[in-house]
Amino acid sequence: MPVEFEDPHYIRASEDMYQSYIFDTENRLCFPTNHRTKAKWEALHEVFPDLVRGRAFMDVGAAQGFFCWKALECGAQWVYGLEKREDYWRPVYEALAHAERLPVFWLHGSFPEDLKYKRADIVLMLSLSHHLARAHMDFDHQLRELALATERTLLVEYISPDDGVIMNIICRIDIPVHYLHVVSIFLQTSGDGSPYQSGPSND
Repeated sequence: MPVEFEDPHYIRASEDMYQSYIFDTENRLCFPTNHRTKAKWEALHEVFPDLVRGRAFMDVGAAQGFFCWKALECGAQWVYGLEKREDYWRPVYEALAHAERLPVFWLHGSFPEDLKYKRADIVLMLSLSHHLARAHMDFDHQLRELALATERTLLVEYISPDDGVIMNIICRIDIPVHYLHVVSIFLQTSGDGSPYQSGPSND
């Protein structure tokens, strides 16, 4: 099983997965265990904790859920994970069913169609942008869709579709890669700037 619940308190994603980690559900600590996951965390670790602490967090293209667990570790109030691929989404969903109750809402769906009516303070898209570029959704279009889900902050991977070297390397899990193309976009809030108080829902 690529992602599984290990008694008594661990969710583990195997090292040959796109994201690989061990998540301690009792203490809410998550440890990356392959170079790709470590590289992604290295790109964000200095800003991520302060951004998500006490806030609602959403990962679009959540894969095996690494950043969802990291958001919990860093004190997020609650977490959405949106993932299209059944082979990524289903094992995490089943592992969560065995874990103690966590403020995580694991969604099976596509971007941007299934992002509608979902809201969070911090929205991350770090594993999907290059796939959307290949499907001819340009970066500006991606940002417009993502901005509908938050009034505060987007954290987005940016890779030019003209950068053939990066576009080829980034889709392989066996080649080390440094994630230097992370864009932080702070949005003006139309409200009072306080975090979203309501938890996840199916609405």
